[in-house]
Amino acid sequence: MPTHADLLRVFAGVAMVGIGGGLPAHMRRAALGRAWMTELDFAETYTLAQLTPGPNAVNLAAMIGARLRGWPGALWAVVGVLTPGLIAMLAVTVVTLGLPGGLPAPCRVRCAARPARPWRSC
Repeated sequence: MPTHADLLRVFAGVAMVGIGGGLPAHMRRAALGRAWMTELDFAETYTLAQLTPGPNAVNLAAMIGARLRGWPGALWAVVGVLTPGLIAMLAVTVVTLGLPGGLPAPCRVRCAARPARPWRSC
């Protein structure tokens, strides 16, 4: 049985490897490779994760964590899956705000969307 720290570490690793897609496949490999679940247990959990609203990867992490360690396991698994993306987005934000001029002015953002609305001018 994995500890909460194991869930956090494994799902954070899965999220770092799976940027751009493929998270369910990486989660399957992580859960089955560590003998946390059987193939049938994973298939049932994956099916339920797809049926619930929201992002499949987060749903799957929550359901695997809940199946293994209850609601605290679900919490740690979700934190593990979301943390790498959060850190990446915070880093991009810090870099963007540090550039000369910072974020683009709202009128430039509106003009960038102009091809979608050709009847309106900036």
